[in-house]
Amino acid sequence: PDLAPNFDAERSRNFTTDIPAVDGPCEVVTCVDPADVDDYGHGTHVAGIVAAANNGFGIAGVAPDATLVNVRAAQDSGYFFLYETVRALVYAGDIHLDVVNMSFYTDPWLYNCASRDEYIEGTVTDDELTQQRLIRELVLGAVAYAHSMGVTLDATSANYPPETARPRTVANTCLNLPNEAPQVISVSAVGPSTTKADYSSYGFGDVEIAAPGGWFRDFVGTPAYQTPGNLVLSSYPLDVAIAEGLADPNGDPVDEFSVKYCDEDGVCGFYTYLQGTSMASPHVAGVAALIVEAKGTHARHGGRA
Repeated sequence: PDLAPNFDAERSRNFTTDIPAVDGPCEVVTCVDPADVDDYGHGTHVAGIVAAANNGFGIAGVAPDATLVNVRAAQDSGYFFLYETVRALVYAGDIHLDVVNMSFYTDPWLYNCASRDEYIEGTVTDDELTQQRLIRELVLGAVAYAHSMGVTLDATSANYPPETARPRTVANTCLNLPNEAPQVISVSAVGPSTTKADYSSYGFGDVEIAAPGGWFRDFVGTPAYQTPGNLVLSSYPLDVAIAEGLADPNGDPVDEFSVKYCDEDGVCGFYTYLQGTSMASPHVAGVAALIVEAKGTHARHGGRA
């Protein structure tokens, strides 16, 4: 309910097709979800941080008057594959969005190398190197295009996720994308104490800014240690919350890490606490939106952004 006032359905697009072997059964016959559907939860949580309306309901985002356009590149399973990522970035440039938040890295490679010489330890096949080179070329090109069309882009620095079946050590010249594209503002995460969260990185030579991402183990040795308030509260799809066990079949939270809010008319929203650089990056996107709202003009079409 607090996303709806700011949601632009007309310009929103879903560039993904559900893959049953990866995402589970398709929810619609075409396997292409409508652009206002989130079967993973991640996008809804991020959107609330950026621009939940300040309408006296639930939460308010960093930029509560900004318009939310869902340009979806994520599978229901949470993967961001190359084709969908590139399509989404090009579309964002085509419609001249002011700010794009990218709380992801392009699968399947956490770091994309251009040559075998960049492998310090581990092996790589010719096909795998070709795949990494293609990801570099296309994502870097799509980011550059969106930026040239006036889009401000920010992304998460690495969360140290698992990557491939074979361990490897690679040179710093191998790129995490889109985060390490030169036009992207790279964001790391801090907890409420403003200390870097243990899952995030300093990103020497890469990270431009840190933002609140939540940190469950912040304030160690105090009563605040491992409490919900150390995390970031934002909107969450009720059906996903029920499926994940965050809510019971009636839609009520099962523990203190989620909140259900209903107004006097019986309209309800569901919210949950999460942590990650995925929660930090939308804080930066929200601040960027506030700056554009106050100061911005779009060079390509002359109007206030």
